[in-house]
Amino acid sequence: MIIVKVLGGYLLFLAVATHGQSKSQCSVGWYGPNCKYQCHCAGSAPCDKHDGSCSSGCHQDWFGPACQYECPSGKYGENCNERCSVHCAGQNNTCYHINGTCAEGCDPGYTGETCDLG
Repeated sequence: MIIVKVLGGYLLFLAVATHGQSKSQCSVGWYGPNCKYQCHCAGSAPCDKHDGSCSSGCHQDWFGPACQYECPSGKYGENCNERCSVHCAGQNNTCYHINGTCAEGCDPGYTGETCDLG
């Protein structure tokens, strides 16, 4: 989109990036006025173009009403308030943000989805 303004007797042309043609037609992954907000729905599904809600749920590591907040590494659960098990394999003890399942399996000697059985 190009915006033209008159400033001090000069014409000023401004290029403004948008992620859709109008308020009601945004590219997948974008929503809101002029499609300026990004959402992260599971399976790259489209979000609601008005409020950003995801009927498919959030993509891994994202949370919030429009899946707009990223979980910090090592956290899971609603609003990412729970810590991943210290027995998750890998350097960062990463786990799936919804249920705490360890992304890289368990450390030797530990079992269970959240590697809590040892």
